[in-house]
Amino acid sequence: HSLRHRMKDKLRNTGCPEAISLAILGHSTNTVAGNYGSGYALEAMREHMEKAGVNKMARKTLDEFKKFI
Repeated sequence: HSLRHRMKDKLRNTGCPEAISLAILGHSTNTVAGNYGSGYALEAMREHMEKAGVNKMARKTLDEFKKFI
């Protein structure tokens, strides 16, 4: 749960549009119009995740995990 909060803050602080942030976090928009279409392209979501530093966080987590295997 706290990871989702942290990611939301990171996305917000990089200027990620709210609708893309909701899609990345797996939340719904709770509107009829929000259900139209197939959602955002993975490339669009990846761009905002990279701005939020997801690659850096993933590498750090993997490095920490490797210490235990």
